[in-house]
Amino acid sequence: YLRQIYIHQPNRLYARSLIFTETLYRMLHYDRGGAIVTKYLDLHLHPETFVRLVCGLSSYDEKEVGLDTNIQWEIEYGRKTNGTISTVNANGEKVVYDIDMENPTFLRHAIRGQGTMYWHAKGPVPDTPVLIKDSWQADGRIREKVLLGRAKGIPGVIEMLGHEDNVAKTTNFRPANFASDGFVNSTLARVILRRSGPTLEKFDSEIEAIAVVRDTIQGHCNMLTGGILHRNVTIDNIMIVRGRGTLRSVIFDLDMALLAHPSERPPRCPAGRMGSRLFMPVSVIRDYEEQGMVQLAQDYLDDLEVLFYVLTKLMLGFTGIG
Repeated sequence: YLRQIYIHQPNRLYARSLIFTETLYRMLHYDRGGAIVTKYLDLHLHPETFVRLVCGLSSYDEKEVGLDTNIQWEIEYGRKTNGTISTVNANGEKVVYDIDMENPTFLRHAIRGQGTMYWHAKGPVPDTPVLIKDSWQADGRIREKVLLGRAKGIPGVIEMLGHEDNVAKTTNFRPANFASDGFVNSTLARVILRRSGPTLEKFDSEIEAIAVVRDTIQGHCNMLTGGILHRNVTIDNIMIVRGRGTLRSVIFDLDMALLAHPSERPPRCPAGRMGSRLFMPVSVIRDYEEQGMVQLAQDYLDDLEVLFYVLTKLMLGFTGIG
């Protein structure tokens, strides 16, 4: 049920619920770092705590019940009709974007992990559609804004128009001095990207689909020459470019990217490798399945292997245009 709450309330930072019987009760907390379940308490021995939990979970304060108040909705007859996102532009100034309700929001259905969310939006500048990306970035990873800043001006890589760091932290939702073997703090980051067109799966013709794959390889090469290795290519993070520029695609979603020179890389991220299994190179899947193997460093050849899987998805996963 909490997973359904996340899917239907995409501006949720965390979700909490209460389970109780005639004599016992416990609270459950879920966020992008995982779950916390309290021990059972006796309802008759700890009634004050029970009342506090019920009052807290029933609050009308959106922030208190785990919602991101930077995102607001207009509701008619119980359904969202319009929405806005408040964030900052490249100069650090507050900007309000109107959510494009005609384009569905892309979100991952898993609770734990990056919780990647893409909002189609319209900014204050006319005829400049944007893509606002929310993602939870684990401590130890290079921040996406750093990689997008490094990629500025590289042909074939999406353009960043602004960013907001530290929107929320999973440590702030947990008890003081919380520690667990499987827990790594994640920080919600919001980046504003220039939207040039739909993703690859919305191709208009077979020629366009193949041309976009070809130009994505060129854009990936340009990025590598600029010192960035992407490491997370999928059919969903290749955007079609129509009517401008020399390349017919831009690549985005640099959550898993690394600076290509080993001396610039941070220590290994304790959160591990994430992403769509369908578009993972064989060497990474082997690391998951055959624990004890010497882990291989992922390189540009693995990304080229994944681009072959993107091409295979186009050929075998679609009956035609649309």
